[in-house]
Amino acid sequence: HDQYCVLDNLSTSNSDVNMLLSYLSRTNYRHDPQIKDMIKALPLFESIQWQLTVLTGKKVYLWPLGFCSAGYNKWAPSDTVVFLHPQGSWKRLCGNDFSFLGLQLNGKDIYSHIIFPQFNKLNADERRQHLLYIKDNIYPHFKFIGSPDQIPFVTILKELKCLESPVTAQLL
Repeated sequence: HDQYCVLDNLSTSNSDVNMLLSYLSRTNYRHDPQIKDMIKALPLFESIQWQLTVLTGKKVYLWPLGFCSAGYNKWAPSDTVVFLHPQGSWKRLCGNDFSFLGLQLNGKDIYSHIIFPQFNKLNADERRQHLLYIKDNIYPHFKFIGSPDQIPFVTILKELKCLESPVTAQLL
């Protein structure tokens, strides 16, 4: 059969996407860089907004369940970063091995490397939601050995400008 006709007849229905990914999972895609690149160039992967997206040219991460998404499109621009839904279509292709597609970061790493550098783009309510999430979900799980100032995440958090000046509207 003509392998290129499959893509011409593919719709974006969940059943078609799942069927194609199930088929591809039985190929040798893991050992052939060309096949891997071709798969990543197809809009088969569900973002956290359940939109099908391509992965080519993007940093790809797995979304942690229950993670705070306030201001997501400000700190994760869709042209450079994509977070895949934890129960998304990628599982049909990879099973539980996400390493083929990208990285599985913990909350501290997402904040330190992705959200905090873009924190000034968030409005006051979005910043508040993130700080509450950190207070309730990340900070209680820290294991302090020695001074908290020796933990890079705490150092970054202490230096983070997150309050608006009522006079100048600049972040303090």
